Amino acid sequence: MAAVAVCAGDRLIDGGIGQKFLLGPGEEAFVIRFKGVVRAYRNRCPHRRLELDWQEGRFFDDKGMALVCSVHGARYDPADGSCLSGPCLGRSLEALVCREQGGMVIVEEAQP
Repeated sequence: MAAVAVCAGDRLIDGGIGQKFLLGPGEEAFVIRFKGVVRAYRNRCPHRRLELDWQEGRFFDDKGMALVCSVHGARYDPADGSCLSGPCLGRSLEALVCREQGGMVIVEEAQP
């Protein structure tokens, strides 16, 4: 596994703007902070495989409590990526392994 340094940890505010990054060509992902913990997911809704954010880095609903797909409004639990409501029930966002180290958010990237 290779590691990707995505951003400084203090850039991520609980329930706020996320940071998008590339895992590889055409493979977009994002990191967010929720309840003090940094989480990383591929930026693909399991329903239509479209990007979640409705504006650059905006993944959360207006209360900062759920991740929302910009296309059809499916809602996901930021803690584990599981679908809370919408056409994706029973499915989840694809989580990536991440951590904070030396003030940076690091995401593990699987090698092909």
